[in-house]
Amino acid sequence: MSTDLRYELSCKDFAALNQVKPATVRTRLCLFGDYFGVTPRKLRNGRLAFPAVQVQR
Repeated sequence: MSTDLRYELSCKDFAALNQVKPATVRTRLCLFGDYFGVTPRKLRNGRLAFPAVQVQR
């Protein structure tokens, strides 16, 4: 992944962009530490920020 990505999407928005439920994204993060190669950035308030990318399967 490139380091110049803008991390601005919430889990809900990232899930909608990838046409899955937010629980699917959170489950995959808990089990594997990423969502098919996309690792979110943890914000100071404890929330996650995802880059605006679509995952190709």
